[in-house]
This record gives sequence, C-alpha cells and structure tokens, in this order.
Amino acid sequence: MPPLSRYTLNVADVVGEGRDVSMVVESDTPVVAERPMYFNYHGMRAGGHDSPGVTSPSERWYFAEGCTRSGFDTWLCVANPGDDTALLDVFFLTPEGEESAISESVPPLSRYTLNVADVVGEGRDVSMVVESDTPVVAERPMYFDCRSQASPTAYDLAQSSGLTLIGPVSYQETVGIMYHEASRRDIHNREAHARLLVPLGGCVEDDNPGARYPEWIPAREGDPYYWVQESRGRGTWSTTAVDVGAKAGCAVLCPVDGMVESVEAYNLYGVYPDQRVAIIPDGQPGLRVILLHIMTDGLEAGDRLVAGETTLGTVRALSAWFRSDIGVQYTGDEGDHVHMQINLAPDE
Repeated sequence: MPPLSRYTLNVADVVGEGRDVSMVVESDTPVVAERPMYFNYHGMRAGGHDSPGVTSPSERWYFAEGCTRSGFDTWLCVANPGDDTALLDVFFLTPEGEESAISESVPPLSRYTLNVADVVGEGRDVSMVVESDTPVVAERPMYFDCRSQASPTAYDLAQSSGLTLIGPVSYQETVGIMYHEASRRDIHNREAHARLLVPLGGCVEDDNPGARYPEWIPAREGDPYYWVQESRGRGTWSTTAVDVGAKAGCAVLCPVDGMVESVEAYNLYGVYPDQRVAIIPDGQPGLRVILLHIMTDGLEAGDRLVAGETTLGTVRALSAWFRSDIGVQYTGDEGDHVHMQINLAPDE
C-alpha cells in the first residue's frame, strides 16, 4: 500500500462464494483495518455492519448484549489465529441470574460459529463470557428487524381493577418501562386514590420492595420487561403509576376502550407546560385512566376510543427542560415518556 492510501478487497474474490471466514491482517508498518459487511440475511433482512479489526487476541471476551426473541438471530464467532487448538468455555448469562455453559475446541487457524439460540433457546435475553486456554478473537454478530415497515404492535402492559391496560406506546417504540409510586393528589389538588397496577411480564429489578403490594410477587421473566423504581416517599404502593419510555414524537395509543372525559393543559411541577388526558373506561364509570406528558391534536371530551388503535397524540419532549428518572436511572436515554395511572373518579 502506498502512503496515505487505501486498499479494498472483496473477500469472495480470494476465498470464493458460500464460505464463513475470519481474517488476520499483518503489516510491516501500522495500518488501520476494518471489515464492512453487506447482506440480505436469509432473504429477510437487508442491511450492513462494520467492525474495526482488534489488535490482539485474548483469553477472555465479554458480550453484554444478545437476544433470541422473535426477529433476532444472535451468533458467536471465535477465530483461533494461533498454532495450537483452543479449548473454549462459553458461559451464557440471563437477566434472571441463570447461567449455563458449553465447552468447545477450535483447531489452529480456524473459526468456530454458534447460533446462540441452539444453546439457550428462543425468546431469551442473554449475555456471554468466552474463556480460552489460548488467545482467540471473539465477536457477536446479531441480525434483527428494527423499525421495520410492519404496523406498530400493541401489547398488554398491566392489569388493574378489572381492566387490562394496553401499552400507551407501540412495542417497537417502547424503550423502557418503570413503575413508581403515584402522587396522592392530582393536578387539581384532589385526592387521586391511585389504584394498584399489576405489571405483566418480567421484573428486571424491584428497587422498592418495601412498598410492594403484599399479594403481588413480581415475575422474573416474561414480556415486556420492566423496573420498579425506589421509593419516592409518596406513601402509595410501588406500582400505582408507570412511565413508558419512548422517543419524543412517538404516537401515544389509547390504553383502554372508553371515552375521553377531559383534555387539560397544566404545568408539571408548577413549571413545565404539559397535558393531562382523563379517560372513562367502558364498564368502569368509577375509574379514570390518566395519561400525562402528551401533545394532543384535536382530541376532545366525548371522543370514543379503542384500545391499542386510537392515537391520543404524541410523546412530549420533556427532555427539553429536564431529564426524567426513567432515563437517569434505567434506560440511559433522554428520559422522554408517557405517564399512566388509574384513579378513582373524583367526587363531584
């Protein structure tokens, strides 16, 4: 390679079509190497990814991410660039703290490939630790449908007072779910009497067991996954409200069949402009499903609503003013979200 230049190779021109292959690049002077790969995975997922070459092998590799749910294929690839057979121990870790392991051998100058679902099964979230008695190079390719053209999917989020609540954001656009203690009073300073929400799915972490409703035991696996926030000192049960994280501008879906009671503007914490939507659920006139942090457009009292189908508005960009707890403590993103709870109907 001349100075200040680039060399480009179509790998199939060397190894031929239909091969799985690893590479070792050596140079008599320092260079930068990367491996762009473009694919139509199983004829279903067109895409590409790029990986810079690692500068040395190692006897231990960690992969914090991996998923075998529907629409995801996760692989483990291990290259042995050495002259001796590598003896591998691969450990698989799950959110529930379970661990399984396999042992494999990789001959010199060869590659080992594993579909992770063949070991842990379908529908799992999984991390990996790869240990070897001789230095190897490991990577974790993952192929998936992300923001596909498929219609947004509604999902069951929680149950309460005889109601099943649909997630207020589609499954594809939900970035995290955090339950927490509801305030004792509403925006009109009336007693809210927030009802207990029983989460559906798996609990990643219950950080407020002291305020947990005694008859509810959180499941350790399932879909969707959620967190329970540490106490806010509000004196209500730990799951009387839920924040469903999503990017600002995402559509907010109605969580129940019912009718709009009111759409009100108010100032969150007395400072930040916000909107509050109250819904009277069908068959439960004594309850009000409350949603906050929405930007509505034309939604009015008396409008009929269909769970999982009617769009109430879009997620408000609270992050323009502050970063909410769900982002700070759990999702790591801007923290924009929809807040939802069920109150008793106010006394007239």
